[in-house]
Amino acid sequence: MKCTGKILFIFVYSAIGIAIYLLVAAAAKVLGFSIHVYPINFKALIYGILAVNFLNGIYLPLMFKFGHGFSGIMYIILIFGFSYDISYIIRLFEKLENYDWFQNIVTFIMNQSDTVKMLFIIALALIALTVSCLLSVKFYKNREF
Repeated sequence: MKCTGKILFIFVYSAIGIAIYLLVAAAAKVLGFSIHVYPINFKALIYGILAVNFLNGIYLPLMFKFGHGFSGIMYIILIFGFSYDISYIIRLFEKLENYDWFQNIVTFIMNQSDTVKMLFIIALALIALTVSCLLSVKFYKNREF
């Protein structure tokens, strides 16, 4: 299935990107460049891969629905929008703080261990990728060539 291959390559490209980052960081250290290179820990690694999955989970259905040209432009808009939307999401959460149901959810999540939180995030990402794949397959089947 074409969608499954594209989703698997998200992980392959993420691994390649991480390897290049580590090589550049090591080269900068060996060559004595005075740049600050952030270390990669497990949490940063997972969150980075999830962010890439999220963006590609939106991009793939657009690509299968509208083609490469339009979806390429939308991908650039998504990347820039993702950067700016984080501040909007933070403001939204600040507004939701006043609601008891939201406080109960936040308290429940915060009382969980880091492992459970990470598994919850991974489960949400897998659900999102599954929905993305199903939409992509539907759009691909209905596409006129």
